[in-house]
Formats: sequence, C-alpha cells, structure tokens
Amino acid sequence: MKDYAMRNMTKKIFALLLTVALLISVAAACTDNELKPVPTADAAKTEGPADATVKPSETEGSPEETPEGTPAVDPGEETKTPDGSGDPDGSEKPVDGSGNPSEDPSEGTPDASVDPDDTASPGSTGGQPTATSGPAVTEKPTENQTEKPTGQTNPKGPRSATDVTFDADDALKYFTGANAAKAELVSDSEYGRVVKISTTGKSGDPFINFNYRNYMNAYKLTPASADTYKVVALKIRQEKCSNSTFELFYCAGSITAATGGYSRSGSFDNSDGDWQYIIFDLTTANGFKGIINAFRFDFMTSSVGANESVIVGEVILAKNVDEVITLMGGGKDLNALSAADQKKAENLINSAKEVAPAVSNTKLNAANEDGEITLWFDHAFAKTPDNVTTSTGKNTYQIRMARNEIEDCQFILASTKAKSGLTASLTEFTDGSGNKLTGEILEGYYFDNVEGKNIVDPIPPLKGSFDLKAGKSKTFIIKVRTAAGTKAGQYSAVLTIKDSGGREVKKANVYVYVWNFTLPEASSCKILADLSWHNIYSYNPPWLYNGDDSLTYSKYYDYLLENKVNAYTLPYMSTEGDNPFTDSRVNKYLDDPRVQAFNPVTYGTQKVTEARVRAAYTYLSQKPAWLEKAYFYPVDEPVAVKRVEHEHTLDELKSLGRMIQNIFGNKTKIIAPMHINQAMNSTSTEDAFSYVADVVNVWCPHTYFFNTLAEYKNDPKLMFQYYTALLEKNLGSFKSRMAKEQAGGDEVWWYVTRFPHHPEITLSIDDHEVEHRLLFWQQKLYNVDGFLYYLVNDWNHGDVNPWNKKHEQNNSYPYNVYGNGVLVYNGFEDSEGMPYQSRDRYNELADKSYNAYPVGSMRLESVRDGAEDFDYFTILDKLYGAGTSDLVIKQITTSLGNYKVDGELYNRLRIAVGNLIAAKS
Repeated sequence: MKDYAMRNMTKKIFALLLTVALLISVAAACTDNELKPVPTADAAKTEGPADATVKPSETEGSPEETPEGTPAVDPGEETKTPDGSGDPDGSEKPVDGSGNPSEDPSEGTPDASVDPDDTASPGSTGGQPTATSGPAVTEKPTENQTEKPTGQTNPKGPRSATDVTFDADDALKYFTGANAAKAELVSDSEYGRVVKISTTGKSGDPFINFNYRNYMNAYKLTPASADTYKVVALKIRQEKCSNSTFELFYCAGSITAATGGYSRSGSFDNSDGDWQYIIFDLTTANGFKGIINAFRFDFMTSSVGANESVIVGEVILAKNVDEVITLMGGGKDLNALSAADQKKAENLINSAKEVAPAVSNTKLNAANEDGEITLWFDHAFAKTPDNVTTSTGKNTYQIRMARNEIEDCQFILASTKAKSGLTASLTEFTDGSGNKLTGEILEGYYFDNVEGKNIVDPIPPLKGSFDLKAGKSKTFIIKVRTAAGTKAGQYSAVLTIKDSGGREVKKANVYVYVWNFTLPEASSCKILADLSWHNIYSYNPPWLYNGDDSLTYSKYYDYLLENKVNAYTLPYMSTEGDNPFTDSRVNKYLDDPRVQAFNPVTYGTQKVTEARVRAAYTYLSQKPAWLEKAYFYPVDEPVAVKRVEHEHTLDELKSLGRMIQNIFGNKTKIIAPMHINQAMNSTSTEDAFSYVADVVNVWCPHTYFFNTLAEYKNDPKLMFQYYTALLEKNLGSFKSRMAKEQAGGDEVWWYVTRFPHHPEITLSIDDHEVEHRLLFWQQKLYNVDGFLYYLVNDWNHGDVNPWNKKHEQNNSYPYNVYGNGVLVYNGFEDSEGMPYQSRDRYNELADKSYNAYPVGSMRLESVRDGAEDFDYFTILDKLYGAGTSDLVIKQITTSLGNYKVDGELYNRLRIAVGNLIAAKS
C-alpha cells in the first residue's frame, strides 16, 4: 500500500500549499483514530424527527413512530406443538440489555424509499458501473488502510459506485429517516470525511436510511446492479456500542422501501475501536436484483443510551464473499495443527498397518452380461444424482466395520436404454470357516430438483422388481450388521442382477472385513430427538388417531434405537394424566443399555407439572440406573427473561428447574437448547447462559455458538451468535466456558436445525453426505457429549406421495432447507401389499388392515455412522492417549466451517483409525 501512502502525502502537501490555516485546523482535529465534526454547507443532522421515506429531493419531514424493541436477528427456530409434531413458527426475538423482548418495527414499513425512475446522470453507462468505478477489492490493505483505485472519477465524493466513501460536502443529504439516531460528517485521517451514526437515547431499534442510488447519480456514477454485486461489506468503527448486531435492509430493482424479510444481519466487535468489516452476503437474498436503490442501517438491535456510535468509512460492493475475505486478509486456518503436531499425525496415520486382505477389483461377467447396463460401487457417504451415469471404477467393494456395528456401501446401476422388471439379490456373507453375516438391499428413492439435482434420501427395503430409465442411474444400499460375538475376519458375498426373464445380466463380489474390536452397546455419543406420536398415527391410514397399543410407535422407536438415536418418549409412557409410568412394559426400555436418555415426563412444557415429576421420580427411583437416564427438557429455546406472548423464558426455565431439583435432587439432568444469547446487564458480565446456571447442567447451544469472534472475522461466512464481543471478552469463548462446566461435572451437548447454514454443517438433504458424518467428528473435536435434534418425523403429508421432501424457504434466511426435522419416513402397506396411494383408494378396500413401519434415510445412516465414528475416536484416545483423535480429525476438519468434503480422504482416515485400534485390541 505504499502507492496509497504517497498519494495521501501528496494530497496533504497540496492542501498545505493552498492554506496553512486549514491544515492546522484539520491536523488538530484528525489525529489517528480520533474523529471530530467537520462543518459543511449541507451537513444538517438527521437527528430526531425525520421522514421515514427517502425521496430524491427530500431530507426532512415528520417521523413515523417506531416502537422500542429489538428486531429478530435469526428469524426462524423450531418450536413445537405439545406433542412435538409442530414445525418452527419462526418466533425468535432477542432481548435488549434489560431483558425486554421486542418486535421488529420494520415489518412492512416503507422507509429508505427511492424514486425508481431516477436515472443515472448523463455520461453513465446505463445500469452497470463504468470501467473506472470497479470495486477496490483486488489487493489486501494494511490495517486501517484501504487502497484507492486508480483512475478515480471524483476527487471528492464516493471513490466509485462499488467503493462508496463519503468525503463530500453534501454526503449527509443522502442519510435520512433516522429513528432514535443522528448522523454527522466527521474527519478521519484515512478517509477525509466519514459518516458517524449515533443513538440519541435508549431505543429498541436505532436506524437511518442511506439513499445509495441518488448519491451515485449526484456524482455521475452509474449505480451498481445487484445482479452482479452480491455482497455488501461495511468498513466501520464503533464507539461505546452496547450491542454488536448490525441489520442491513436492502432495496434493489422494484423494491424502494425497507421491508421485513429483505434484510441480513451481521456482527461487529464492540470491544474494539479499530476499523473492521461487517459482511452481508446477499447472493441468495430474496429481491436483491436489479439496480441497487438504497439501504437502511439498523446499526444496533438496541441501545442503552445516547452516543453509541458506528462510523462508516466505506460501503463496498463485491461480486462474492471471497473478494471481501481477500480484502480483509482472512481465509486462514486459525485452528490448524502446528508443524510438529502435523508431523506427529502423519507418523501416526502412516503407522496404521493394514490388516484386511486385499480384494480384486476385476469386473465379473454375468452369464448373460448386458452391455447396456453399467454396475459400479461407491461409499455409503456419497451421493450420485440420477443424471450421473459414469462409473467410479469400483467394480467391487470392501466394507470395514467393528463388531456390534452397522455399515453400508452403495451399488449404482445405469442403462443406456430403459429396462423394466429387473431384480437384485445378495447371497449371505461367509468366511472360510462357515461364519455368516446377513446383508440387506435398500432402494434409493429420488427427490426431484433438490438444488437442481435429483438425489436420494428415503431408502426403503427393496421389494420385488425395479426399472431403470434410459440415460439415468439408480442407487441401492447394501446394509450389513455385526453382533458383539461376530468373528473377526474377511467375509464375501455375491450380488446378482437379473432381467425380467430371470436371466443373470450383472454380477459382482462384495466383501466385509470385521475388525477384532467391539463397539459399546451404550454409545459414547448420546443422541436425543423427538419422535411425534401424532404424526405416526395421523399421517397414515386410517387417518384418525385411534392408537394400536403402541405397536407402530414401538417400531419407529426401535428403528431409531438401532441407529443410535434415543427418542424423548419411551414406548408405553403415558402422555396424559398425572403419571407418565402406568405400564410396566416400559421397563424393557429402561433396562436397555442402548437407551441412554429420555424425557421422564414426555415432551412439552405443559407436561412439566409437579404431579408428573413426583410420579416419575417415584417410579424411576426403583433403580439408580433409570434415574441416570432421565433428561428433563422443561423449556424449549428460552428467549427472554419475562414471559411475553408465546415465547418461553429464562425465568420459566429457572422456576421449573428448581421444582424438578426439589424432587429429583440437584444432580438431576436438565437440558435447555439455547439459540439466542445476549448480555443481561449493561456491563456484559452476565448472559443468558450464566443467568440459568443454577438449574441447567446439560448445556445445549446451537453448534455455531462455538465459533469465536476471531474465526468470524477471519471467515465472515460463519455465524457468530455471541451477540456481543464484550461477552466473549468478559466471559471467555464459548468453548472455554463449556470446558469449565464439564470440569465441574456438567454435560455439554449441541444441536442443529435449519440453522446454521453453509459453511457450517446441518442435516440438510442437499449437503454432501460425508458432511453428516463429519459433524460428529467435529463434535468429538469440540469435546461435546451429546447431540440433540428437534424432531425426526416432521412430515409434510400428501395424498399422492407420502415422502414429499420437507422443503423450507423463507425470505428471512438466505438459503433453502431440505429435510429439516425428517430423518425417518412413513412406510405403509395396505391389506393388498400396496404402498400408500390415496385416501380414496384405501377407502375402496374391504379389508382396512394395514402395516405401518419406518423407512430410513441416507442422513440417518450417516448420523448413526457418525456416532459410531465417535466411538472409534473414544477408543483410540483410550489406547493411544488423550488428544490422539484430534490429530486424525484435523486432517479433514479443524473447525465448524473448515472441513474437506473429500470422501476418499474420509475413508482412508476411518480405515486408519480402525487399523490402529485393531493393532492394540
């Protein structure tokens, strides 16, 4: 940045030659990081009453009153109906420093309006920035320094249409419609003049509008198009801010007023007074297209008083986030192993001696080989869209697994011509001594157009024949189970595909190698989720709940249990009355070592009554082991302190928690999923977590709470949900705080829902499948004990297709969500063995009997396998020393947002871990 420094010096010398007096005046006011007001001819402060609608020629008017309150920062978290079947209602409102919840006053309010017919000044290029007004994001600036582009059109005014600065006499004219805020031009040693936006008092929603389009037109610059420039970055400083969430409303194309659902939120560091960036990725933002008109700066969600300020030096428009990360100097791996530890990791992995015999990849020929059909294999954690018909080159597959484990592989078929009536069969897996394993074939069911691809998620058992479409592929799963007593060693089976005439047209060998160690019955990774009784019995015929003595519910529960997932409610627990334990058949599950967690009063705050809690204690205290499995879940995602509308609160959690402790004892496990955190006092020395520390001992935040401010600054694509850097500064990073809670005997869990979003991992259908396993590698890396998921059967019901993909799309968050809350699907066969078709067809049957059963998913397979990987790492650490697993895990993921979706790398690492364990078993 030496060129910039030279130009800056030349500018100062030139100013000195023009007027010594002015230089002295400015120098006195403009020491580094010191701001002073600069009087200008048009610099009228937009303080107090101002028109909430910005018109091209207006800067003053009467206000539109806005109620005090805090706008929702992350709209949309799961809340449930009493039985757990409901879908998220999107109610998520943070609290201000006093703990008062608030509502978003911006919903539907027209402000920051611009005239859509206000065209560019003569000389513009009609909708796209000129060649001299491109973004200055190609070079990395030094701290407190931003490179000015060459060929600058305006020596005073904005640098360009995509690098907007405010060194202009009339810059304030374009900041209007303030609410509880004022704006002024102040001097800065780097930028000349900058805009300082300050609160005028305590408020739940201070904001001001910036008419970008009119500002550009005034300086003969063509306003940028949101079709090209998808990211907005603000370079700001802060002074005395009690809050650190900046919400940006955007207006582009036909949108000329700030409107609810057309905004993004970002965090800034309110413990640091230096220049920093806030990034708003609008790549998939609803309505961000066409010429950019205006922005509204909701520069804090709330303020505790006057003179809390954000100083805006630049508004940078970039084509993508990577441009901004480069500008910021980010993109580093802050959590990578040191060179010494990396060498140690490589030595460890390379020392893993292969114990499984090699298998031939030679392709087998069937008796009636069909050259129009291609057969190949792939890992279970791969996804093959149906338009991919090229073989992986894997003509066979060797599954590696421990005893007491379930593992899969895939085989894929593709045909150049349509085929019908095909069948697939698999022999038993046998070793040389006559020992056998049974494999099951599952059929992949495709969802159409998941982010432009047709991909598999439901995997029902293959029954009968199947068809192949011309030029399309079809995925199948081979699922194998071992028991604690399975003999270690190599097993083999033969896969055969036959045509409609029963002729063998494809054939392949499949192998299973069983390591000489056993996974525990009680997994070291606890997983707890809701299984809705209501959905099971209302979304299948006969469509009216009448129950079946828990038979179908037990099928679903047992299926989840086999896949390492515990449901909140045990079979035969009562959801009615004052006693949840009225049926002794529940004892079978209480005694099962695989059952590690359940809710002793069943799900729902209304079920946490003193009578039900006392009855639960009376029953469970028959055996200490039963009490150990009890996890109370009294309040879902408490938001505020005091009760407002339908939000659950921290005080409600404390009250119910104390009642439970009085009956069960202080060591009773009380879990509280938390998706919002904020300072509970003006000094940021208490937050929502510390506020409930006297009752909560199973901490369960969203995964993204473990992101640190440093990581967020390095990669603004991450979610940073601490809400204020002062909390992290005063209380420590969330990871360090949770480690202290664990040291004191508490458990730490985490959870995902539709949040977070890429690059962090959730359980969305459109993710790379290997990510869902890596989520549990990350859980081990962060030393998190358990995983919570809000619901596994949040089905969208339809008469034509019961497996409608659950697809959520909302303007309030910048991404689509596929499969949130659905890990199992509703299987159904009527009395004639036909799958569910319609109510009309079912009603025509004389025999109304049916069979309802769970259908698994690709993602549930990965959740189970991820939990089993967690067990592998736990065993590895016991055999090789604490921290050994970190050396392996960090070869593929070092933090929540830094991981590789490399299936081959994942497979090599997993096999190395298995071989390392086998070497000492």
